[in-house]
Amino acid sequence: MPSLHISLPESLKQFVKEEVDEGGYGTPSDYVRSLLREAKERKVRRQIDQTLLASLETPAEEVTPEYLAELRREVREVIERKRSKGA
Repeated sequence: MPSLHISLPESLKQFVKEEVDEGGYGTPSDYVRSLLREAKERKVRRQIDQTLLASLETPAEEVTPEYLAELRREVREVIERKRSKGA
């Protein structure tokens, strides 16, 4: 696994050591990886929230029998493409 070296002031270095000891992490690297994963998940959640909020501003389409038929057709096409690709 590639490595990334960071410099920390002594107070943060001590804090990391305490978190490793108290949090059951094996190494400071495990602790930092955990923090980075959490930050990445928060970013993805924010992006999803923004997308959902933007979709609320999009004009709604009336759900008619024709709309549902078109939606079913599109779904069948997607399924068929996935099957033909072996997915």
